[in-house]
Amino acid sequence: KLINKIQAIKTEHELVRIGSTSDGGYLLPNDFENIEAVFSPGVSNIHSFELHMLEKYKVKSFMCDFTVDKIIPNKKELIFEKKHLGVINNHEFQRLEEWVNLNSKTKNLILQMDIEGAEYSVILDTPIEVLKKFRIMIIEFHDLDLSFNTQFFEIYSSVINKILKQFSVVHLHPNNCCGTFKYKNIEIPKVLEITFINNDRLSKSKYQKVIDRRHLLDIDNNSKLPTLEIPKSWYKNEN
Repeated sequence: KLINKIQAIKTEHELVRIGSTSDGGYLLPNDFENIEAVFSPGVSNIHSFELHMLEKYKVKSFMCDFTVDKIIPNKKELIFEKKHLGVINNHEFQRLEEWVNLNSKTKNLILQMDIEGAEYSVILDTPIEVLKKFRIMIIEFHDLDLSFNTQFFEIYSSVINKILKQFSVVHLHPNNCCGTFKYKNIEIPKVLEITFINNDRLSKSKYQKVIDRRHLLDIDNNSKLPTLEIPKSWYKNEN
């Protein structure tokens, strides 16, 4: 049932690639008019996404990561804080709610989040009114090989259901870093990037549900590893 919920839909916004031609590049709906800012927690040393948004669309980025001291190049439109995203505020962590509210008052935002498993607690901690400020969200979900563990599944499904109250899935990209996990006839990518669009940006009343096979703009995160596609076991409910 959860797999059925996160199958992508085709909207009036065509997908475009933002960022690098490897890890750090993502497919987003082409709906960038009046976007004010990108929020990118967990940037590490990879910020081609933020540079692309700045150079092509003149959009600034707020970035954070406690594992690095600074980002290069040092541009005033790329605003970096040495902090992790979490569920408390202290010298090492900051909550998404405070970070967003401190830096933006609009609803024209993009979230690009890759925080190595902390995404679950962060999304559950963030009020839906704050999430609604994002027009587009790209979230990398980790540890999905634990999906058949009851405790993890409760958390994972709660996160997905919370997001889907306001957003729709427009693209799925399995990260080929880590392969898949299979239990009986169900196969799941261990790491999955999901692109969401705010339902307020959808003007048509009907959409075509698509099994999100490899898009023409999809590129492997790691060129040295085999290509990873959405498992065929996800296709059986295609209509």
